Amino acid sequence: MALMLNALPHVPKPDNSPFVSFMEGTKEKVALQNELARLRDPKRRLPVIPLWINGAVRTVWEKNCMVPHNMMRRLGSYSLAEEEQVKKAVQAVLNARERWS
Repeated sequence: MALMLNALPHVPKPDNSPFVSFMEGTKEKVALQNELARLRDPKRRLPVIPLWINGAVRTVWEKNCMVPHNMMRRLGSYSLAEEEQVKKAVQAVLNARERWS
C-alpha cells in the first residue's frame, strides 16, 4: 500500500457551536453551578451502568466508578459480567456478524 502525502484536507469551520459565556452572574454560569451542586449532592441516587447484551443486563456483581482526580467520590457503579454474560455477548456478536456480512 502506497503512502499518499498529496491530500489537501478541508476542515470546515464549526458553525453549530455558538459561544457561551460562563462569566460570573450569567445564566449559563448559574446553570452550570446548579448542575455541579446536584451531581455532588451526597443524597443523590447514583446510577448503575448495566451490561448491554441485546439490551440492558444488570448483574448482582457491581464495581464502583470513581472520580479520577478524587478517588473518595463515587460517580456510580457498573455491572460486572460473569461467564454466562460473556457467552451471551459472544453469541450476540456472532449473530450480528452473520447479518452484517
